[in-house]
Amino acid sequence: MASVGFDSRDAALIVGAKPSGTTATTVGSNPIDLGPIDAEGVRSEPFELELAIPAFTATELPADATLTIKLQSCAASGFSSDVTDHISLSIGDGTAYSGGTIRFRVTLKGDRYWRAAVTTTLANSGAVADTAQAKEIVLSYVC
Repeated sequence: MASVGFDSRDAALIVGAKPSGTTATTVGSNPIDLGPIDAEGVRSEPFELELAIPAFTATELPADATLTIKLQSCAASGFSSDVTDHISLSIGDGTAYSGGTIRFRVTLKGDRYWRAAVTTTLANSGAVADTAQAKEIVLSYVC
């Protein structure tokens, strides 16, 4: 759920991930490090995370080519285990996507590391166009 008034971004806290053209490949952005929980045991600074997803045409993601875009968190920066999906959106498979943004408010005790992840799934002769592979899904820390 988005709050009104969060519109300031720090360039150091903006990361992105681009789709791959390879079957069953997940590409994760660099993580945003929220830092350790404060002495009171919570994150007290008000902020949101924003996923900005560009538009994709039906030609860029034709039948049998799908992207699953996720907002993920983890206690470890490497995202090697215990990864939590907070948002998951599947697009493509011959249907155009007009683009948009999704805001997410991290809980007071949320994980330290957050990233955008894009999984490419191809079936039969499906292929992701080069123009789609050049587009970036962007995750921003907004306060």
